[in-house]
Amino acid sequence: MSSAKTHITIALSFAGALITGIAQATPIYVIHDLGTLGGSTSYGQGVNNSGQVAGFSYISNDSARHAFVGDAVNGLTDLGVLGGTHSIGNGINDSGKVIGSSQTDVNIYPPSYNYRAFIGDATNGIINPGTLNGKTLGDGINNNGQIVGQSTNSSGERRAFIGDAYNGLTELGTLGGAESRAYDINDNGLVTGSAQTADSGTDSHAFVGDAVNGLTDLGTLGDGYVSSVGTSINAEGLVAGHSTGQGGPPRAFVGDIANGLTDLGTLGGSISWAYGISDNGQAVGSSHLAPNNISSYLYHAFLWDSINGMMDLNDLVVDLSQWQHITRAKGISSNGNYITGSGFTANNELHAFLLEKVPQTVPEPTTFWLILLGLYVFTFRRLRI
Repeated sequence: MSSAKTHITIALSFAGALITGIAQATPIYVIHDLGTLGGSTSYGQGVNNSGQVAGFSYISNDSARHAFVGDAVNGLTDLGVLGGTHSIGNGINDSGKVIGSSQTDVNIYPPSYNYRAFIGDATNGIINPGTLNGKTLGDGINNNGQIVGQSTNSSGERRAFIGDAYNGLTELGTLGGAESRAYDINDNGLVTGSAQTADSGTDSHAFVGDAVNGLTDLGTLGDGYVSSVGTSINAEGLVAGHSTGQGGPPRAFVGDIANGLTDLGTLGGSISWAYGISDNGQAVGSSHLAPNNISSYLYHAFLWDSINGMMDLNDLVVDLSQWQHITRAKGISSNGNYITGSGFTANNELHAFLLEKVPQTVPEPTTFWLILLGLYVFTFRRLRI
């Protein structure tokens, strides 16, 4: 290769490396301990684009768990219950509306029979949007106020539903089997969850669907995997979830109707779950670190993207000195700036956390072009030599 061509190649390679370095910058975060509602334990379940978190916490004396909404500045607000003892917050939209489930009566036994979905916020408390016939569980909410979850119908079958606070609930059906459950809904009304198929017995498959077109089976991760569940769906219809083998460990996946499911791997062990996905395709969840040990202390929260693969979130936090480790990431905001979940604090309590992305400095456009101009001048001068 000639000297001129060599210098051109060096210049272009440097420019390419600079561009790639900017594009592949690993995100870093600061962590906020969201505390509790008076008890020892709290869980972050969902987060919106303003950093508001929905979840649940044990109250004083750990006597009951209540749904909450909160943030890093104002702490947690107890959303109360629908008449029973316990409630759980699962999702939150950008207006601060929370979806979850609450007991309605302390006298019904067993307690699991009297859960009802709720919609609520920090100002107005919570309301029950109705049921298909009996018990309901509220799981996901979008920015249009549409909610999804599972409700028992008049035949006693547990079915996925879509609805809102004004028009009640509509059953979404199944993939040919008896039961289904919806976990999340995007702003276009696309829903993901899991549903039994006609030939799967009690095993369920992840799906994408809506109230008009029904459900489309996303399948599983392939040979040896018999079930799957979609837990989160982004604006593009990309789903995060996990697939389980027959007697084998679950594995996190990302996928869609067109391309099927992609195994996200693990952080070194055999188990992983994905729970949330942002609009730019970043997935969050939890993964086993070491084989042959199922201690919860060996599960770490992860962040996955298509460039960097699965990353331990504990390695991406600026200062974890007040924590032992964060063990599970349950939600990521659609803009990717916030992540919530739960982790063990330094005094061994399990607390909800909020991760806030640190803005990363990249060269300004003017600086970038000046660099390229310098490379061009350098190359041109070498060509004249």
